[in-house]
Amino acid sequence: MNTLTLKIESDLKKKAQKIADNIGLSLSALIKILLKNTIRTGRIDIATKSRYDGSPKSGDLVFKDLKESIAYFKKLADEDGDMA
Repeated sequence: MNTLTLKIESDLKKKAQKIADNIGLSLSALIKILLKNTIRTGRIDIATKSRYDGSPKSGDLVFKDLKESIAYFKKLADEDGDMA
């Protein structure tokens, strides 16, 4: 395993940490998930506005509850997590 060091603004780190905390992840796990998703899809998805209309779209992840979704993303963040 390697260490990645990032220089970012303090406010940016605090805001990202708050988002990670709210979904039950560490900031490190959140960054791993974003990097793995970029590798898996070959894309960088950045939403500028919500597209949510109440129904899942093709390719969306759908979970039965919050606990299931957190377990899924924690698995992705694990070093040995399977992206399939």
